Amino acid sequence: MATKLQSNKVKFNWLLEILKHCVSLLIVVGAIGISVYLAGLKVPPESRESTALIQQAVVHTAEPYAGELTMEVSGTVVPHREIRVASEVSGKVIKRYPACENGSFVGKGDLLLEIDREAYQLELQTIQADLVQSEKRIEENQAQIQGEIRNIELAKADLQLQKNELDRNNRLGSALSKTESEQSKRAFNAAQTQLTTRENNLTTLKAGAERLKAAMELSRRQIEKAELNLRRTTIVAPSDGVVVRALVQEGDFVAAGTQVVTFEDTEKAEILVNLTPSELKWIRENAPQNADLLENSSRSVYKIPKTKVKVFDPSNPGVFWEGILTRFDGIGRDDVTKTIPCRIHVELPVVESGLDKLALVRGMYVKCLMGIHVSTDQPDLFQIPEVALHPDGRIWLARSKPNKPESGKASDSESTVQVSDIATPVKIEVINRLDSADKEKQTLAVVRAEAGKMKVGDMVIVTPLSKPVEGMPILIQSKQDQAANDSEAKADETK
Repeated sequence: MATKLQSNKVKFNWLLEILKHCVSLLIVVGAIGISVYLAGLKVPPESRESTALIQQAVVHTAEPYAGELTMEVSGTVVPHREIRVASEVSGKVIKRYPACENGSFVGKGDLLLEIDREAYQLELQTIQADLVQSEKRIEENQAQIQGEIRNIELAKADLQLQKNELDRNNRLGSALSKTESEQSKRAFNAAQTQLTTRENNLTTLKAGAERLKAAMELSRRQIEKAELNLRRTTIVAPSDGVVVRALVQEGDFVAAGTQVVTFEDTEKAEILVNLTPSELKWIRENAPQNADLLENSSRSVYKIPKTKVKVFDPSNPGVFWEGILTRFDGIGRDDVTKTIPCRIHVELPVVESGLDKLALVRGMYVKCLMGIHVSTDQPDLFQIPEVALHPDGRIWLARSKPNKPESGKASDSESTVQVSDIATPVKIEVINRLDSADKEKQTLAVVRAEAGKMKVGDMVIVTPLSKPVEGMPILIQSKQDQAANDSEAKADETK
């Protein structure tokens, strides 16, 4: 009986397992059937691009720029003239005046140093004595000349007498003895020789007079030189300016040509600036016409248009100096920066500021503003918001995808963004940042884009982009969203 019950129990368990598997299989088959049925009833949804990782951007329309353009460059004040005053005579420095100190401001002609004068005074007195002797020699020569002139007159008279006697004896002929005839001829020849000797002496004396006059003139020139050397023993300031460095002390011996003082002329000043080739090109193309720059002149490449400049100290921007960009500083480009050194001339380096006076001094760091009028025929010059500038010298433009230029825009009821735009980088050069009373224009920058890379009406992205890549998709924020964001920002500022 027990065995039969155990056998029935095994059969029941086996049937229960088969029933469980059948139920599970029916459930799976039913689920699959329902899924297939529902899939056949469902309408495929419209395919839309995923915008979960696409960056949203605010854009601004690029506008052309024309009008006044102010270029700002940095510069350093350098001396208009740095004079290395040297001793023109040799000697010992016997006096150094109080004005000859580093940093002292002196006027033109103020005494700086004095060199021992004794040797030059003796030299002057010696030459003066030589001049007196030369004058006496000339007087003696003149007396000799006058005496010789009288002797010549007497010799001529004696020659005439001897000639008359010779003629008379010749007429007498044989009435005279041969001895008497020869004596008269010898007397005539002697008188003629005496006259020739006197005339030669007169010529020699006159030539000696010219030599003595030349010697006297030489003595006078030597006196002038000695007086000049005597004056040069006193060293004075060559102009109004500042003693940069005094190089000698009392008791020092200096030779002719030895530098004794470094002196800076402060009547005028100059500023050394470095212009990039593009800045120089802007100045050449837009500066007012100058007579010195002839269009067909081969020398014009070595000149720069004279351009008015306003100079100010960044620590005191309310005070300006008037200057003119005048010339290149040397020729060529700087080996390190590859820029072109130029000079700005400032005629009046001292200006009044309230109750004080300010001066441009050596080594002073200044900013220089050059005003240029830009015409409308500059196709690559634009004004854009300053916030659109990137540190790498580029801006990003929003442009439609080439494969679907307008079809990617969603309707206002579905979305407020355009999803058919990609980011395109453009290299630019910042020419100027506008300064205006208009708060909006204070954020504008004037830039020059690569030729043909940008045009008027392009959409410039003004919002920061995270790791931008050329061709990346972007969402252009609609005007309604921009207005809402601006309202929220103003509300936050008010709070």
